[in-house]
Amino acid sequence: MQKTKLQKFSFKNILLITFLLILISFFTFLIFSLDFEIIENSKIIAKENLILFLLTKNIVAKNLFEQEADLIKINYKFDFRNFKIYVEKIKEEPVALICYKDDCYFLGKHSYIYKKRNSSYKNLLPIKSYYPIYENSYLKPELTNALVFLFEYSNLKLLILKEIKILSNFDLLVKTKDFSFLLDPHKNVKNQLNKLSFFIENYKDTNYSLIDLRINHKIFFK
Repeated sequence: MQKTKLQKFSFKNILLITFLLILISFFTFLIFSLDFEIIENSKIIAKENLILFLLTKNIVAKNLFEQEADLIKINYKFDFRNFKIYVEKIKEEPVALICYKDDCYFLGKHSYIYKKRNSSYKNLLPIKSYYPIYENSYLKPELTNALVFLFEYSNLKLLILKEIKILSNFDLLVKTKDFSFLLDPHKNVKNQLNKLSFFIENYKDTNYSLIDLRINHKIFFK
């Protein structure tokens, strides 16, 4: 008697699971077979079958990366309820022109290095690197951090930067309108820039051309 009830119970479960699988498969097929609106910058740029979109999006992205040098990332947001796909392109904004030997690239605000294709940014801050840099790569994190502090400092203090050199040991030689100074990106860059402010404010009547801020608690100049 117990065995018969167990068999009936199991059979009902199998029927229920089968029905649910069929229902899920139907709706999955329905969703993937419908056309989705592809939206970029609040504009519909295309309508495409979801399966086709998923199969080809990597190829399309690769072509976009090749065509748009300042493109560093593509984000997708799927709205299955309204059959929409939102596309967001993340692009770099050049902040400097970085060169290693005869090869020059744009350096973006996210520290991304990409190929220079035109001369529309010829007035960018020049950075000369003595260690190899490569297209479609990022600067070392400590250099990125140092440059962020340096650019913020120059904007705050109205310090005009003329050129930056990344030395072979990754130290930064920064040339301004009136003098140059050395920073160590492996140490606390904010503290080094505070020392620079102290020196400028307290040694106004001193002649100097180079300030070395790399040694903790000391300032060297000549």
